[in-house]
Amino acid sequence: MAVEEQTILPQFVSSSVQVVRNIVLYVLYVIKLYVIGAIALICQLLEKSAPVRGLPSQSSRTAIVTGGACGIGFHISKQLASLGATVVIACRHKAEADDAIAKIKEDCHNANVVFMQLDLASFKSVRDFAAKFLSTKWPLHILINNAGIMLAPFGETEDGFERHVQVNHLSHALLTSLLKKKMESSAPEGGAARVVNVSSVVHHVASFDPKTFEEKQPHDWSYSPHNAYAASKLAILLYTYALSRRLAEDGSKVTVNAVHPGIVNTGLYHNVHWSISCLMDILKELFFMSPEQAGLSVVYVATSPDLEETSGCYFSNCQKVGSSTLSKLPSLQEDVYTKTCQMLGKKSN
Repeated sequence: MAVEEQTILPQFVSSSVQVVRNIVLYVLYVIKLYVIGAIALICQLLEKSAPVRGLPSQSSRTAIVTGGACGIGFHISKQLASLGATVVIACRHKAEADDAIAKIKEDCHNANVVFMQLDLASFKSVRDFAAKFLSTKWPLHILINNAGIMLAPFGETEDGFERHVQVNHLSHALLTSLLKKKMESSAPEGGAARVVNVSSVVHHVASFDPKTFEEKQPHDWSYSPHNAYAASKLAILLYTYALSRRLAEDGSKVTVNAVHPGIVNTGLYHNVHWSISCLMDILKELFFMSPEQAGLSVVYVATSPDLEETSGCYFSNCQKVGSSTLSKLPSLQEDVYTKTCQMLGKKSN
């Protein structure tokens, strides 16, 4: 009995210490995310909106907007359509897309906007979407990887990955790779086709080890939806930088940039904790940026003549800004790019 007690007690202590450590880390991730969000909101309120000169007509161009039926994505779709682009709204639900298309056409009677089904929680759906788009023989000048989830409870996709990682990062990386050749062949003379990845200022607080992206996450205190969300946004940025380098080395006529759209009044906050949801609702209405303003920041990066040759940059409020120290590490950029390709079942080239 004494021997059993000697064995069990250390195990119990070790397990208890680990639980306490996980809870502390969980709380720290929550605090860090809301602190960086508060700082970004204050900066957003203090700075003036960047002036955007008249953007050029996109009448001969085709754009894909993931999550283009609601929130920021809806306004990206609407603004591109108003500039004359043919816009493909890529989202899960046809009814939601049909409603968005009807609203866009109320203001832009000649808008050319269509729906194609895409579920970013499924690699099969991504491949099916790409195949369907390519079968249309349409060109592709703009790919806006906008859709995402935020602070969602733990869950794995049908492909076995944590949901934030796949929906926000992996599936967009797959979509980009599947459509890259089409974009290269569509690039205008003397210009480039453009990929715009929607990241976030919260990448600054991500605690990130690329290995964790390959491991199944336990559904306990060791899993933090706050860090999962922040880490997915950091992964987007790291991948953007690495992909930009490769495109440049290959002489590709495709550019890729990342955008922090702002602290925006959208429906993504429905997963915030009940204890602050009321406060968040008030702040959203009083101080957060409108989805229309946020959409303009993304459309600027996608269409501005001033950015024709710009690639591998991070934008906020229509201006180039610095990203986190971690995001600037070339070794980490390459590691994330390689691991992303491995996770997608592709060679890292």
